[in-house]
This record gives sequence, structure tokens and C-alpha cells, in this order.
Amino acid sequence: MIQYLWTVTAIAAFLLGFVSHGQSETCSAVQGLPGLNGRDGRDGDKGEPGPPGAEGLRGIAGPPGKQGPEGERGNNGTPALEALKQQVESISGQLNIMQQSLLAQKKDMIQYLWTVTVIAAFLLGFVSHGQSETCSVVQGLPGLNGRDGRDGFKGEPGPAGAAGVRGIAGPPGKQGPKGERGNDGTPGKNGTPGPLGQKGEKGDSAVSALEALKRQVTSISGQLNSMQQSLLAQKKAMLFSRGSRTAGKFFVTNGVEAKYNDAKSTCSSAGGQLASPRNVEENQAVLSIVLLYNKAPFLGINDIQTEGSFRYPSGEVISYNNWNTREPNNDSDEDCVEMFTSGKWNDKNCEERRLIICEFS
Repeated sequence: MIQYLWTVTAIAAFLLGFVSHGQSETCSAVQGLPGLNGRDGRDGDKGEPGPPGAEGLRGIAGPPGKQGPEGERGNNGTPALEALKQQVESISGQLNIMQQSLLAQKKDMIQYLWTVTVIAAFLLGFVSHGQSETCSVVQGLPGLNGRDGRDGFKGEPGPAGAAGVRGIAGPPGKQGPKGERGNDGTPGKNGTPGPLGQKGEKGDSAVSALEALKRQVTSISGQLNSMQQSLLAQKKAMLFSRGSRTAGKFFVTNGVEAKYNDAKSTCSSAGGQLASPRNVEENQAVLSIVLLYNKAPFLGINDIQTEGSFRYPSGEVISYNNWNTREPNNDSDEDCVEMFTSGKWNDKNCEERRLIICEFS
């Protein structure tokens, strides 16, 4: 607006100078004395305070802030809706005030332009008229231009514009980390039992299942009987070649002679122990093998742990013996026991080599 006012004023001054110059050429017949210098221009009157400035532009929405802690659950949306309505009404009021302010500024500018135009026209006509009258008598030279008038005092700043409209809220921040699992709630009550299902079809009687079970038992019995017969045949073959048996026990030899500890290890590796008769029958079964090979074997009985206290391989004190006359005599550190071809026992040095006969139960 100020630039426009300066343009109008400059045009008016140009027209005024042009008319004055034209009049001076017309009146060049008689040249008067130079006119006196014009008086210095006076300071302009202090301008009126300008109208209130227009409301500032709406600020750019700031970046979204970090997501804050999860807030408590709010009430229903009614208060937020009321607050939004109030904000819209406030914005509408501010826009109305801005429109009225702009309208008032436009009216003041138009009135000012009309005033300047009228004054310029009046000055132009007045100067033209005065020059024409002067030229009719004696026209003097135009006076020197007066000094430029000083700028008027700076007007007081207008009142501050109304506050800008609040920016739109930024987008929501990123989702925060998952919270810890809460405590388990109280178990709910049992639900109402559902309706009963449809009744199933009648099954077959247990007679067929019992018959199938009987057939299965018969088959297993047959297999067991076959296994027993096969095992018996194997035992008979084994005894026929190099062994004997009693009730619940088998005595077998491999025909090899060895020291006591080696013989003991051989029987242990085979899953048995050195022959250790506990009664007459068992002693006779071992003797049958001795007579077959005509070799004295080592028995499992010994007094290695305690001298004079003969024990079975299990550590139990023997309950049956068949010692030869004046035996045991512990002659030459005799801690082991052998069987003669008569079936009698004799204590013997364990480092001697005797026939291996193992016992299996």
C-alpha cells in the first residue's frame, strides 16, 4: 500500500513540474529576476497509528513427539467433541475479526488515495493558474528547489495481532515396547453342561473278543512249548557232548586246564561260576565229568579270604563238604580246592593247573 502511495505522489509531482516548465517557456518573452529560495519544508505531522496488523500465518506443525507412557483409559468421546466444537467456534470468531480488520484497512486506503488525488489536482490547478497570471506581467526565473522535507516521526507500532490458530496435532508416535504380562485372573466359573450326545450303536458281544483271546493264548502256548522243546534238545546235546545236570543246575566243561583265577574268569565271562557242589547229587554230577576226562578240576570253594574258613564264590560259608582223609591240611599254602577221581576234595595251591568245570543255574 505504501509503495502505491509513493507512486501516486511521484506522478502528481511530475505533472506539477511539467506544467510549470511549459508555462515558463510560454513566458520566455520577459525574464524577471530570480525568485527567492523557497523556505525549507516543514516536518510532516505525526502520522496516525497504523491499523492492527493482520493475524500471523498459521505455524507449521512440529514433528511428532516421542510416545509417552500409556495413559489411563479416558471417558467417552463427549467431552472431546465439546472441546472440538469450542475450538471451531473460536477459530470462526478469529476469522471474522480478521475479515473485519482487512475491510477497515481497505476503506482507509481508498479514502487516503482519494484525498491524495484531490490534493494533487488542486495543487496542479493552482500552480497553473498562478503561472498564467504572472506571465501576463513579468515572469521571473523559477526559484531553486527547496530542501527535501524531513521524514515524519515513525508512527507507533500497531497492536499485536491475534494469536495464530493452533496447529493440527502430529501423527501418533511409534508403538512402545510390549508391557510385562499381567497376573492371571481369577478362574471363571464352569460353563453350563452341554446337551447329551446321541446314543451310540450297540456293540458286539464279548463272546467274539473272548474267542479271539483264546486263540491268541493257544498260539502263544504253542510257541512257548516249541521253544521249550528246542531248549531241551540243546541242553541234551550239550550234556551229551561234555556236561551233566542236576535239578536246576548244569555243569559243563570246555576240556581246558588253567590256574584258579583264570578258570574263575572263564566261567564268569560265560555267565556262570566254577562248579561248587552243595549236596551229594551235585557232587556226583561234577564227578561224572571228572571221570569222563580223567582230570581233577578246580572247585569254586576256597579259603583265600580267611584261612581255614572255606566259602562258596558268593562268600557264604560252605554247608556241604566231601573232604578226603586228613584234608584240608593247608600244605604248601593250599587255599583252593580240587576234586579227585574218587569224588573226594583236597585243598590245593591255586597256581596249579586244573580242569575247568563251570556251573550254570
